[in-house]
Amino acid sequence: MGCSGTAGSWHPRWCRTRSPGPDCTAPTRRQSLPETPPPTATAPALRLNDRTLPCPRGLTLADLLAAQGMESDKIATAVNGMFVPRELRAATPLQPHDTVLTFQAIVGG
Repeated sequence: MGCSGTAGSWHPRWCRTRSPGPDCTAPTRRQSLPETPPPTATAPALRLNDRTLPCPRGLTLADLLAAQGMESDKIATAVNGMFVPRELRAATPLQPHDTVLTFQAIVGG
């Protein structure tokens, strides 16, 4: 058997799938955590059903419903899991991180 000029640069195929030894020049794959952006100041927000909306200072439940074009006489409302009657919506202030739910009012007997 003769020697080949390329014999010294031949690497076994398995060195790419197993952890490389000292004579393997296959690139190693490192898993790194995705870079997370630095925290930034975000505008105060609240949840309305399945959407996140801005929560400006002084916003009331009645203001929110009007801004969203919701007919307040046809829906029932809850803020943070507590029912809010129609007559109290204008006096119910909303805070950042509040969760507002609207649903069709059911009337009957």
